[in-house]
Amino acid sequence: METKYTCPNCGREYMKKDTAKFCKFCGHKIVEQPPQGQTAAPVAPMPMGNQSIPPGKSKQPKKKGGMVAAIIAGIVLLLLMGVGTVIFVSRLGFLNLDFLKTDIIDGSADSESVAEGPGEEQGTEAAGTEAAEELLQEAAVLVEENKEKVLDDQLRSEALEELLEAIALCQRAGANEELKPEALAGMRDAVSYYEKGVQSQVDMLMTQEVSADIYHEIVRNLDDALTYGQSLVDAGYDVSMNGITDLRSNIEDKYKALYIDKYNGFIEEYNWNVRANEEFARGAYEAFPSDDPDDPIRLRYAYAKAWLVHQEIVEGMADGSLDADGAVEKIMASLEETDYCEFLIEEAENYALNSSEPNIEYFTELGRGPILSDSSSREYTADELEALGLSAAELRYARIEIYARHGMNCWDVSVSNTLGSSGEIDMYKFMSYNDFGIYSTDNINGLTATERHNIRVIAQMEKDFAGSGYFMINMKT
Repeated sequence: METKYTCPNCGREYMKKDTAKFCKFCGHKIVEQPPQGQTAAPVAPMPMGNQSIPPGKSKQPKKKGGMVAAIIAGIVLLLLMGVGTVIFVSRLGFLNLDFLKTDIIDGSADSESVAEGPGEEQGTEAAGTEAAEELLQEAAVLVEENKEKVLDDQLRSEALEELLEAIALCQRAGANEELKPEALAGMRDAVSYYEKGVQSQVDMLMTQEVSADIYHEIVRNLDDALTYGQSLVDAGYDVSMNGITDLRSNIEDKYKALYIDKYNGFIEEYNWNVRANEEFARGAYEAFPSDDPDDPIRLRYAYAKAWLVHQEIVEGMADGSLDADGAVEKIMASLEETDYCEFLIEEAENYALNSSEPNIEYFTELGRGPILSDSSSREYTADELEALGLSAAELRYARIEIYARHGMNCWDVSVSNTLGSSGEIDMYKFMSYNDFGIYSTDNINGLTATERHNIRVIAQMEKDFAGSGYFMINMKT
């Protein structure tokens, strides 16, 4: 068991192993004192002048040195008792010592207020420098002991705390003007290893199961570190956490990539639970909300939602809760949320053929094409399309021909023949909402932002023509 001692100025505990002459917390000069729970050895009372002398012993003259030492000891004892009383009263709330503690910790005490006589001012400054040097030595020890531990998942948490303590020690030492450069160097050293520890923690979290909770934990760790670093800068210390700053600026893209890789894996396997997939994609969308319809996470959530709508229709048709009319209505109601997913639209067309009022003209083969030859390179507005006066069948062809350029298969063979689609890509595995960019799996399975824009405009016009949810006869001819 290590023996604990208490600083008479700030009341903080320190161990016997701390051989510093000054308190590492407040810089107060340490006077040797008995450990807590123990009492000093009893001191024999000094004999009085009129006390009798035991037989056989002659009376010896008293040494003046002993008397002087006793007087000094008494004065020191009284001073210690006075300081202890003041601290005790302060802790009870009867006396405010904030000004005293601030002056001592910050090193801002007026030299005249602590030095009463000639020569004492120089001694006080020397003591402050000595105390600051010991604070820096202790900070250096903490850095050396923990610079490797921050890379260990089991030891990192405690190591980061001790590095923060080392930074605080450098701050206190830096209050001494003579040691400001050394204090700043020590602080930068501690900050650099603290930064490595935070980065290592993020690396570890990135290997965990992908989830919104893990992402929020990563962001919290980075933001806390950057906030702490900024507080040091605001306090006047020239330190930086450039590595964490860069990581924070890129973490969204990095974690989005993890979500997208896992989602793409579902599609590749072609054997997954659509409800679990939709829940996973919804969690990603909630972690990265965006109003951009082309945001890669939002696109994949829309695609996952489309699969869920498809599954619910299959189940409804199987148990009799949905008929063809109901299936078409359900799809038409979900088109915007599913970003006008092509396989859902084609399923609605199939169901419409069996509904109560199908529009046969809507599925009429045009025998020509293309309708919009530049729809993969130019964005059209709804007004521009309306001005062209396209019929319902022409709008349908204009939408599908965008997919046909990528060789996607269509359920309507006549459309594939008219548009010259190779049919090499299976509709149900076509990554309709995979963006050609940093998350693209290849240069085939996906649509460009321009193509997606035109599909939305065209499909919305088709939906408006559909009226109550069917492909009605009152469409434009």
